[in-house]
Formats: sequence, structure tokens, C-alpha cells
Amino acid sequence: MTQKKTTRSRIKTVWRFAKPYTPLFIIAEICILVTYAVSLLLPLNLARLTDKVLYIRNASLLPDVIRAYIILFSLSVVFNLIYAYVWQTLSNRYVVDVKNKIFTKAMYAKVSFLSGMDSGDIMSRIDGDATQFIHVVQRNLFHFINSILLCSLIIILVGRIHIVLAIVLVIAAALPIVFTRINSKMTQRFAKKEREEIGILTGK
Repeated sequence: MTQKKTTRSRIKTVWRFAKPYTPLFIIAEICILVTYAVSLLLPLNLARLTDKVLYIRNASLLPDVIRAYIILFSLSVVFNLIYAYVWQTLSNRYVVDVKNKIFTKAMYAKVSFLSGMDSGDIMSRIDGDATQFIHVVQRNLFHFINSILLCSLIIILVGRIHIVLAIVLVIAAALPIVFTRINSKMTQRFAKKEREEIGILTGK
């Protein structure tokens, strides 16, 4: 129960800082969905080239295939550039807001709290932990959810071609998730130890 409350509290904290940048997050999400759609359509266009133009020798379709490839490639480049710009803007402004908030908290914290902490650890938290806010949004909201969507669409497309290959893809997609869950506690322990050692080094 306590862990659930802590998780909810963390989510609320992340959202409180992210809320002013909602339009930028929406634009980033649109860019990701477009690039995912392009990544799915490009192989279908290539299949049309090999199956209908080269194999059946229907040369009249070649201009359409080339045109479709140019349009898809251009969309991918444009939306990747927009995503890179938006995400860099978020990384700069969003992370700086978090760092300023942590710094202000540290400046006005009680002496009893500050005396029990290493100065290097405080600096590491301001510099390193603030960056994790944007990573939480990127990994959980964007990469995780969109990866599930992309994998589902790929499995559906492959399933229409060969059901056995689709089953193999499901197993291949599930195994990393299972192994990640098993190793999560170990990696969290190492991450905590690393943060402590970096704090000591920064203090020195």
C-alpha cells in the first residue's frame, strides 16, 4: 500500500512539472506515431515493388512505388527533425524547471535536514535526478506505450502473412519484458549505490 502511494506521489510530481509543456508532449507524440506509421508502410511499399513490379513485371506501377517511397521518406525526415527539436526544447526547459525547484528546496531546507546530507549528494541530486524526470516521461509514456502499439501492429501484419512467425514474434517481445522485471531489483540496487558514490565524489 505504501509503495502504491509513493508511486502515485511520484507520478503527480512528474506531471506537475510536465503539465505546462503538454502541447510540446502532444507534438512529440504525433511525430512518434507518424514515424512509426512510416516504418510500417515502407516495407509494404517495398513488397509492392518486389511482388508486382519485379516479379509480375508490372512496370506501370514503378512510378507510384517511387513516389510513395519519396513521400514516406520525406515525412520520416521532417517529423524526426520536429521531434528532435521539440524533445531538445523539453530537455532544456523542463529539466531546468525541476533543477530550479530542487535548488530552491535545498536553499530553504531546515538545517537539521542539510546537516545529515553530504553536499556532493545534494549537488548530484540537483544535477542528475532532475534529468531523470524527462527520462521517466520518455521511457514510460512515449517509448513503452508506443513500443507496445508498434509491436502489436507488426504482429498483426506478420500474422496475416504467417501465423507461426507471429507467435515467434510474441515470444521474442515478451522475453525481454520478463527478464527486465526479474532484474529490476538488482539494477535499482546498483543505481542507488552508483548515486551514492557519485555524491561522495562530487562532494570531494
